[in-house]
This record gives sequence, structure tokens and C-alpha cells, in this order.
Amino acid sequence: MAIKDQEWNIRARSESCQICGHEFADGEEFSTTLGLQDGEIRRLDICDDCWHEEQHRAGAISTWRTVFRLPPPKPEEPLKKETSESLLRRLIETEEDAQGDVILVLAVDLERRKVFQERDIELLDDGGKNRIYEHKTTGEVFIIRDPDLNLRELEDVQGRVLELLLGK
Repeated sequence: MAIKDQEWNIRARSESCQICGHEFADGEEFSTTLGLQDGEIRRLDICDDCWHEEQHRAGAISTWRTVFRLPPPKPEEPLKKETSESLLRRLIETEEDAQGDVILVLAVDLERRKVFQERDIELLDDGGKNRIYEHKTTGEVFIIRDPDLNLRELEDVQGRVLELLLGK
């Protein structure tokens, strides 16, 4: 390996001494050597104990001292924001009958925002009805049981929708 191919920075390449395996602590000083070994240029990060033994070895071209710094912690991934569509999908997957009114309000909201389009109403033998919605982008079909909401119940249901969207 030619000298021009070497990485010429003084950051530790490893988190431990490359001779004895001692793990560096944050703020610990260590030495780095650049030298010839078996006709190749080799760089080693070395703890102080090994440095006192290694400094007398022949072939060292360069040495320097620096301080080991732990890499910064990886940033936490932000929580995915709940949307009307993701909440609707989640509630449909859980098949909670108690949330039927919430599911319908979400579907109507998405329809109003041009995400869904109501395709059909299916009358059931028990007197109920299913509303069939199509997702305008993906073409997916959602069958949603209509709970026959009264207007006076709507405010309560919208409050529950808001609580679910905000994760309360």
C-alpha cells in the first residue's frame, strides 16, 4: 500500500488498542503510530501501556498523541405522526366494533379531503348498511359498517377521533 493511499487523520480508527485490545474510555489519551511492517505501511492506535513497549520498535515513520472521543449518540428516530388515514387503517385492522363510529367519521373526513371516494352502500340483512370507499391513489377498497350516528353524537365522536390522533 502506498503512502498516498493512507488516511491521514488522527481520529482513532478503532475503539480499542490494536495491540492488547484495551477499550479506550472517553477522554483517554492514546498514541497513533504509522510505520513499516512487512513492507507495508501500517497505522496502529495504541494505549499508553503498549506505547511504552512499542516505541522502541524499528520502522516507525510518525507518531502522535491524541484523545479518544466516543462517537456522538445516534439521533432517535422521530415518532411517526398519526394521520387520519393511518389511524383508520389501524382501527380497521383491529376490527373493534366499539370504534365503528370513529371509523366512519375518519372515512367521511378522508372522503371530504379527496383521499377516499364513496363507491356504494350495501344494505345488510340485519337492517344495517356498509359503506364502500375506494382510496383514490392506491385503488384499495374499504368496507366500513355505518353505525347510524345521530348529529348529537357527532361532537363526542370527533373528540374521540382527536384523542386517538394525538395519542391521548
